[in-house]
Amino acid sequence: MMARKIRFELYQSITTLFAILFFGVLSMPEIANAKIDGPDVERFSVSILGDHQFGTNSIGVWVESGKIRVNLSNAFDKQFDGAGVIDAQLSSDDIGRASEVFKKLCKTVGVPPAGDLPPDTLNVYSINCMQDGKSITHQGRLSDLPRDLAFEVFDFYQKSLEKYIKSGRAIERISAMVSEVQREKEDFLVGVTFANGGQYAVSMQTPDQWKAIWQERLDIGGKRIDGGSEWRASLAGLPIVNKAGLSTKAENLAMGESGTFVTIPAGGSVTFKFRATPDGKIPKGTYKFGVLVVATMTTLGDAPNLSRVNFGSNSEKSPSFTFDTDYPSTPDEWKDYEARQREKMSSRPVRPGEAVVEPGYYRAVSASGERGQFVVGLLRSEQAESLGRKSDRWLWDADLAIKVQCKPGEPCPREGRWVARTMASGLRGTDSTHPETERYMLAGQIAPDLGRLGGVVPYHYWYWLGV
Repeated sequence: MMARKIRFELYQSITTLFAILFFGVLSMPEIANAKIDGPDVERFSVSILGDHQFGTNSIGVWVESGKIRVNLSNAFDKQFDGAGVIDAQLSSDDIGRASEVFKKLCKTVGVPPAGDLPPDTLNVYSINCMQDGKSITHQGRLSDLPRDLAFEVFDFYQKSLEKYIKSGRAIERISAMVSEVQREKEDFLVGVTFANGGQYAVSMQTPDQWKAIWQERLDIGGKRIDGGSEWRASLAGLPIVNKAGLSTKAENLAMGESGTFVTIPAGGSVTFKFRATPDGKIPKGTYKFGVLVVATMTTLGDAPNLSRVNFGSNSEKSPSFTFDTDYPSTPDEWKDYEARQREKMSSRPVRPGEAVVEPGYYRAVSASGERGQFVVGLLRSEQAESLGRKSDRWLWDADLAIKVQCKPGEPCPREGRWVARTMASGLRGTDSTHPETERYMLAGQIAPDLGRLGGVVPYHYWYWLGV
């Protein structure tokens, strides 16, 4: 439905009010403030603000010349790679439609809100028209217009956006792509290249200083070409490996802080390299990578400012990268992966009787914090075993891919504390533990012989107690 597309909804939270004041989104969009502006130039613009934090898409129309300018700051259209500003000339049919929209908007200046639609601060318009020989500038919300006119304005905006990003000339364009991914010890070296395909230089703060509190993001994601696996990592705020080799400039920020900035010249590019760790296990194979960017960028020169941008890379143009080994695969990689996974899962306990979502070796933990001596393997969707009290819980402790048992004389499968146990001879018996044998062993270390325990030697084995 058109109403759903326009998203006319009540949006009056404190966050929204802060965003309006901070970003100034209710002022006339800068796409309508080009050199050809003047007090007597008739024009109008429409801005669809999304959710304030993640950029604005706008069109600006100069009625007499038939010029249209499209601003894509919240950009995820495959027809336009990245975010930017596009200039174009309206077709003869669209000039007629634009003139009708302009005339109708001018007639609403000074008229009280129609009240046909719920108040909405996300979709706004601005208009400059001549009345009785005087230039009048007016700004308002689409939701204040009569219902039919609001729909007509939005329809013109939407169709113009789709049409002219394909046929127009990009005067500003900033794009990004994952240009390098390679294994480096226990992590990956990842390169993200920002390219300036516009006519003006662009300044941006280096991503190592981007902050989550401002919703700034530099997220990469890889998907295996033959399907079945994908991995993600967040790079914003991580140290830049090659920063010393970049041409950076320190600038003063608000509240006495300073930051480092880079300038990407028109037609140029800059690559930031990070050491990143995937958020999960990555099988070997060939992957295609994409990147999501949410940041603030400043256009240098006499041009409309990009400001807040939110865009993703073009997956069709993304290079592919092949990994010959799984991640994790080395003992150090497994140790690091399980430590991060253990931390992540510490806030997601499984209660007795609940279905397991994340498979793994789980350890029983009581309400007092006392931890069970041995782990229990639980598969996805398996129901967790009942414990003594309702307050008891199961916590993820290790990955099922690496065994927690080892026979004497075999390489130890994982690092940690191990203890000797003996299998019970009867069907109802319980394996006995030999606490005096507890020792710390490294992955790959040969497990000691247990013949000194006597009895039936093949019944003896080593069991992992934990890290």
